[in-house]
Formats: sequence, C-alpha cells, structure tokens
Amino acid sequence: MMTKHASYTISRSRLSIGLSALLATSALCLPAQAQVDNEEDVIIVTATKRAEKLSEVPIAISVMGADDIDQTSIRELSEISEYIPNVQISNGTDFRSVITIRGVGSNSRNIGFDSRVGVYVDGVYMGQSPSVNQELLDLERVEVLRGPQGMLFGKNTVAGAISLVTVKPSDEFYGQVSADLGNYNYRELKGMVNLPLGDKAAAKFSIAKTDRDGYIKNITTGSKLASKDVLAYRGQLRLTPSENFEVNLAFDMLKSDNLALLGEPLSDFLGIGPVAFAPEARSVAFDIDPLDKRDVKGGMADLQYELPNGFTLKSITGYRDTHGFTKSLYRK
Repeated sequence: MMTKHASYTISRSRLSIGLSALLATSALCLPAQAQVDNEEDVIIVTATKRAEKLSEVPIAISVMGADDIDQTSIRELSEISEYIPNVQISNGTDFRSVITIRGVGSNSRNIGFDSRVGVYVDGVYMGQSPSVNQELLDLERVEVLRGPQGMLFGKNTVAGAISLVTVKPSDEFYGQVSADLGNYNYRELKGMVNLPLGDKAAAKFSIAKTDRDGYIKNITTGSKLASKDVLAYRGQLRLTPSENFEVNLAFDMLKSDNLALLGEPLSDFLGIGPVAFAPEARSVAFDIDPLDKRDVKGGMADLQYELPNGFTLKSITGYRDTHGFTKSLYRK
C-alpha cells in the first residue's frame, strides 16, 4: 500500500534544540565530542525489569525504537514481524491473533487459551488473543525477547515476550500532529500533546484514528472485505512528589470495527476447478461479511521509589477489559 505522510510538531524549546544541534555539528572534529556521541547512541532497555544497556542484557533481544517505528510506518503490533527476525504474527482476524517466536506458539481455536508469547504494555499483561494486536501509539520502543521469560514475566511466555514501552509525560510543553494517506482511501490521523502541570506533575494525551476501504469484493453482499476502522487513545499522568518517588498513571482504549479477510479461495472445495460463484481475482462469494470487532481498554498504576542504598521498590497494578465479537463464515 502506497502512502503519503505529513506531520507538524510544536515545541516551546525548538530553538534551543536547533542551536544545540548546530554547536554539536561544528565540534565533531574534537575527540571528546566523538566519545560523547558514542555514549548517546547507547540503547537502554528494561527487559530484565531494570534499565540496562542493550549490549549488557543476557537475553536474545531485538529492539525497535521510536525512530524505527516512524520510518517504517508500521501502525500495529502485527506488522513488526516484517522487521524482526524469528517472529511471526498472524495476518488473519485480530480476534484470534497468533504470535510465534522461533517457531513456538499457540494456534488453538479456543479463545480461552492464552498465547505462548506474552504481550505487555508498560509491564501490564494484555491478556488473551483479542487484545494482543495493539496500536503502536506514542511508543518509546518495542522490545522482543526470544526464549522462555517465565522468571521475570510469569506464565504465558514459553516462547518469549513482547514489551511495549510508552513515552512518559515530561515537564516540557509540546505536541505533534501527523497524517497518512494511501490507496483504497486509506486515512490515518495521529495527535499527541504533553502538558506540564507545575513542578511535580505532567500529563499527556495521544490519539490515533485509522480508516481504509476494503479491496476484496463479496459479490453476495456487495461489501468490500479487509476494511479498517480503528480508534485508539491513551491518557497518562506522571507525578513526582519527591526526588526518590515517582508515580505513573495511564488509561488506554482501542476500538476496532473491521470486515476481516479470511482468505480468497482459488478453487472449489474439491480442488479441481475455479470457484463457480466468484472466479474473478479479488472477489469472493460468502453468505455473510466476516466481522471482527474489538473493544479493549484498561488502566495501570506504576509506583517507583528509590531507596538510599541504591535499590528500587516498584509496584505495577493493572486492570484490563476486553470484548471481542466475530461472525462465523460460510461459503456458497
């Protein structure tokens, strides 16, 4: 799908950032500056439940940062499998998302069974398959951990874990708006605003709306399958009552109403001839339109206190609520 992208960012400190970049560029010839640049390129991850350099983490891990997400234009979690090796995410309905890492996963038709790969947002487990395919909304990075992760992440991580880390509110006022347009009437609008609330609090709100017409015609109903209608948003509040104590509160919601594409039959059920009712390319003859609806929401509270001896006390509390609805499919 071909898309065009445009964005606009507002920031109170844009001038100071530009001057800093200019000074850094003019001093590249200094050896000390080169050493600082190398330090700035260090990738910090939290795969072991604490901030560490990626090169020092004793886990097979791949990381996609915010710049990588923006440059590849991926919109949802199911699309990262195109860029991270050993990871496959099903392209069928979001109601039964299947993730496999190194060939290990769960492809059960029973929605009551958990996946073998756990998906987490800021440390909170997203739950069963209908809630897995999250929108990549205002993320700092995506960490993909290969191999069993039960020691740190608990059950449902036999094959690995995928951790989505959001960008926390900061004490600077800024905002961003972006738009993507593509074929099949594809439209994606994103917005984000960060608001400082005094010296010890900050809030952030992010929202994304995606629409796309279908491209597989169902000649029985006249509808176009593989359409998209997704709305996602997240609200965050960061409190710092003291230098050692930090509280992060968040609430997110995802609502999707899609006509799913379950496949385009190439022959009749005996495999000896073309489909009689819909032999043309990109056309099917289903009795109904396969419907894939989800309402996923939840909240979390992250409390962190740094002790004088260097240890950190951390508590993460989360609540998730997922409703999914799908229609059965019959073929004429």
